[in-house]
Amino acid sequence: MKNSINLILATLLAVIFSTQTFGQFEEMEIDINQNVVISPNGLSIRSQPDLKSKKLGFIPFGKKVKIEETKSYGWDTIGKYEYTWGDYSITGHWVKAKYKNINGFVFSAYLYNIPDNRDYESEMRKKLNIDFALFYPGIDCFVNINLQSNMNWYGVYKEDGIYHLKKTDIGFYRIYSDILEFGITTSDNQSLQFIIGSKKTFKEKILEGKEWERFSNSFYQKKQQDLEELEIYGIEIEQQGHQYGFSIKLNQGSKSQILNPKEMEISHTMSIQWAGDLDDDGQLDFIFHFGEKSGQTILYLSSEAKDGGIVKPVAAYFSGYCC
Repeated sequence: MKNSINLILATLLAVIFSTQTFGQFEEMEIDINQNVVISPNGLSIRSQPDLKSKKLGFIPFGKKVKIEETKSYGWDTIGKYEYTWGDYSITGHWVKAKYKNINGFVFSAYLYNIPDNRDYESEMRKKLNIDFALFYPGIDCFVNINLQSNMNWYGVYKEDGIYHLKKTDIGFYRIYSDILEFGITTSDNQSLQFIIGSKKTFKEKILEGKEWERFSNSFYQKKQQDLEELEIYGIEIEQQGHQYGFSIKLNQGSKSQILNPKEMEISHTMSIQWAGDLDDDGQLDFIFHFGEKSGQTILYLSSEAKDGGIVKPVAAYFSGYCC
């Protein structure tokens, strides 16, 4: 589902960039508040607005720079990131900036103003995305970022029908568009399904995982035999309130747990993304998506469950419609 969405976004991006000219971008006014370094590898400050110019200093991940002028000092392309569904060029402005006592130029594709976003996202971010993170590769109009530098990063790859959990890195970058704003990448995006961040160390391994591509829409559209298949994984769908309201219950022996986040106790649209043992404790972990126009994809880990729970929500990836 997410790959098809990214393919559509890639097409839109290609159309957008084909209609722009260098001059139009060069004349764009720079937002001086877009000033936080979002490249986990940090960002160089240079003597001239040119990738080949001398490096004057280095700005670490998550640090702010002072943008000195709203003028662009040139529109540039410095490379590209490759995904299964397409390639994205890394383009942006050279901007005049100051970091500590160093004056020079930095490349704006790796600068962003980290927003609080919607209220429900802000509340969820206070509880989740602290010790763990969940990301999907590609571009989106929702900003998903984690500025913690002490995360271990792992990719879940699907190769010849087999899932692999492998160590990886992660990168964030800006997209210049009226629709698409933010990109997520790793050193190897091919066959990459999703990305896990953890302050704990995970074991690289072959995963006995399960995806449900046909459960990508509202549950009220599903056949009874499809819903019965979920019971193998302890998943039970309960109708709540009216025909189109549902909650997800997870059952394990005598234990039961409702997985819907408090903000979406009854959801009209939910989808099951993943079930498998990610944290190597011998128990299933899950990824579920709740919502449609504005929603969240939540990672539940069994190893973090407390107080009689089966799993615990530990990370959320925010997504939705771009308009």
